[in-house]
Amino acid sequence: MRRSWFYGRFFLVPLGILGAFHLLFAVANPRHEALSSQALARLGEWLVRLLPDISLGHLLFIALGFLVTAGVVIVVPVYYFADHESRFGEFVRRQRDRVASFGVRRPDFGFRNTRMLDLRKEFLVAAAVFGLVNVLLLAVNAIDINWLWFGFEPAPMFDLAQFVHEGTYVLIFSILLAMGIVLWFFRRNLNFYAPGLPWLRWGATVWVAQNVVLAASVGLRNYYYILNSGIAYKRIGVCFFLLLVFFGLAMVLLKIWQRRSAYSLVRLNSLAAYAVLLLLAAGNWEVWIAEYNLQARFRSVDIGFLLAMPGRTLPTLVAHRSALDAAAHLTTADEYGNATAIMAAAAQQHLNAAVVEWQAHHRAQTGWQGFTYADWQAYQQLKNSNSHLYRTYAVEALTN
Repeated sequence: MRRSWFYGRFFLVPLGILGAFHLLFAVANPRHEALSSQALARLGEWLVRLLPDISLGHLLFIALGFLVTAGVVIVVPVYYFADHESRFGEFVRRQRDRVASFGVRRPDFGFRNTRMLDLRKEFLVAAAVFGLVNVLLLAVNAIDINWLWFGFEPAPMFDLAQFVHEGTYVLIFSILLAMGIVLWFFRRNLNFYAPGLPWLRWGATVWVAQNVVLAASVGLRNYYYILNSGIAYKRIGVCFFLLLVFFGLAMVLLKIWQRRSAYSLVRLNSLAAYAVLLLLAAGNWEVWIAEYNLQARFRSVDIGFLLAMPGRTLPTLVAHRSALDAAAHLTTADEYGNATAIMAAAAQQHLNAAVVEWQAHHRAQTGWQGFTYADWQAYQQLKNSNSHLYRTYAVEALTN
């Protein structure tokens, strides 16, 4: 509170002086009083239109939020975190006083010989892990390449959803586990073990390269699922997650060959994750999903999933309503989330009802807080549409 009052005086004192001079000038100059009264009245009208739902409770809550935010900015020692972060290096340094040990130091060995013996044991363990897992992963990749990469055609009763969901999660976990194991072995002085370092680097590089092939197989599973069943949110998420996986594997190679530290990998991968989040936030994904899933080549359309998306997708659904009549199988979800089949006429009625309900909701929303350009554009497209089907439904709904 003392700090808030100290910094608040920088704003309150000038405002108080301004108010005092304004009162003096208003008393001395009637013209100034009239013009300032008109300006304050217009400002009040504008604030009333701008903030129709703001109450005293809202204002107190906003004021409390500003006080808390100002306190955090002023009180939190940012320099402490910056100084703590500056201690982490971008590269691994050789540590002569702390060595990862796989055995007990015997008194008849010198310190240097003990260190070399410990590193040799760690090298043998790492070489065994890289060698055995490379052989196993080579067999898995050979199966995937022969099965998925060339001429994959799912059988008529093949459960593609289970194939993608279970297989994708397991393979992604195995890739992350492999990255963790590589980081563990290359965390300290094993980066400087000259007798076995070339073998370790090439073994780990082959392992990373095989994990790239494994990630590509995961991408192919997701691609086949999209090709046969359409796009959904998680399928888009898998694509962008695989981009992060490829970037992470490339950073692991940098760690292996440039002796990068774990802090360097965390920093670079955090920047990559932030860039991916920006890409995800920049796309109009629902409209693209609706356009893709309503293609004529899909025999099954989940109309319930499409209608559950935001209202800005309705113009796309109205423009492609003929795809609902052409689809051989239409599904929607009941109140318990189970998929049920419906007829094309019922799907058209659900679409018409969704259009009428969303238009009414958009017209009733007069405040600026919920306004978006995409929703306004969708409303204009629906209003200017010449589709008589949902217009007829609107008349019937209003009559009833």
